[in-house]
Amino acid sequence: GGGHGHGGSHGGGHGGNVPTPCGGCALPAPRVDGAAPQPQGASREGDGSKIEATQATPEQRQAFCEARAKNAGIPRFGPVALNWPSACSGSPEPKQVAVRGSWDGWARDLHLEPGPGGSWRLLMVLPPGEYEFKFIVDGVWTTSDELERTKCSNRNNIVEANDMALAPTVPLALTAPGPDAAEEFAIVLVD
Repeated sequence: GGGHGHGGSHGGGHGGNVPTPCGGCALPAPRVDGAAPQPQGASREGDGSKIEATQATPEQRQAFCEARAKNAGIPRFGPVALNWPSACSGSPEPKQVAVRGSWDGWARDLHLEPGPGGSWRLLMVLPPGEYEFKFIVDGVWTTSDELERTKCSNRNNIVEANDMALAPTVPLALTAPGPDAAEEFAIVLVD
């Protein structure tokens, strides 16, 4: 491939979280209205209704912290939705769209699936952290203008996985880098 970087980081980041008074745990900001947080890169479509986010009450924050404490030790992951838009008017539609990124050390292409209207999409579940990646559109390495990019010369896109999803069936050895475990991995969901 051309022009991709092997940089990128994994781990630690919890951007968008609101600290809570119980210490140690963080309540994702600011949705406590029953709506799931939108994965980065995703957009809400449908009936056009707006969901208003509200601030968590002290009781909700305490309940969140207690639930997090009770679920300690269970692997956590975050959804990352990647989208490649349909071609502009007059441009040919891509025949194949893939991504390659730091979630597996830039080891392999993950192929996006065609979506309605000529778009392409992929939903991954990754360990919490920040990841760099590039799209590969009909064999050409590129980035999306709709997603954040690195400042380095490689200009990789960046996504962040939160820690909102519990994964009780994933062996703990697969969630942490170590000499006997894969450094990083991705679970790919198909809808």
